[in-house]
Amino acid sequence: MASSRQALALYRELFRQIKKLPRNSRQYYRQNLKGGFQNHNDEIDTERLQQLFQGARKDAEFIINKYVGGGAKRTPGQF
Repeated sequence: MASSRQALALYRELFRQIKKLPRNSRQYYRQNLKGGFQNHNDEIDTERLQQLFQGARKDAEFIINKYVGGGAKRTPGQF
């Protein structure tokens, strides 16, 4: 149950981060975020969930830095 709360909190956090992006790219990232969470909504392995959460945060940081921070600081990783 804690993992579902963590997932919801992360989803909200990432959704808010999208507001920092240029308007013309927000819809793409909203759809991407929603799809990513829907693809893994049946995951029950807590270790795997933590990996997914960590990867999502790293990817979000990369994307925000790419658009707002003046360039990429790392290559985006896969979950």
